[in-house]
Amino acid sequence: MLTETMLEGMRPMMEKRNEIVKKPKDVEEIIAEGTKKAQLVATSTLDRAKQAMKFK
Repeated sequence: MLTETMLEGMRPMMEKRNEIVKKPKDVEEIIAEGTKKAQLVATSTLDRAKQAMKFK
């Protein structure tokens, strides 16, 4: 009964995963876009930290 309840709760996530797995190029594009955004934020944050510590 516990297993059935857990699987039923996880069913929407499992279905979504199955949809995503069918579109690897879309996933790669999303990851690449997210990476670019994260690099911009990280660079900005690092620059501010360097300025605050008088390294720049």
